[in-house]
Amino acid sequence: MTDPVKDVQKKIRFSLRMHKKFFGVVFATVAITMLWRGLWNILDLYLLPGHPLLSNIVTIVLGIFLLYLPDEDLKDIV
Repeated sequence: MTDPVKDVQKKIRFSLRMHKKFFGVVFATVAITMLWRGLWNILDLYLLPGHPLLSNIVTIVLGIFLLYLPDEDLKDIV
């Protein structure tokens, strides 16, 4: 026969682990979004501010180049 107290303790520990994971994911999502927003605003201010189309093209090319650097293989990117 199982001990009901131990069953409840297991459920509570599982629940706390799930809450910890959930809030970790929420925290990471907020942090990444804030980082992305800040970088986006800096690029808008300083990278060719008078030429938005050219600025967008330059950032796309730089982004593709940065994704290409680690393994030098474009088939994963395209």
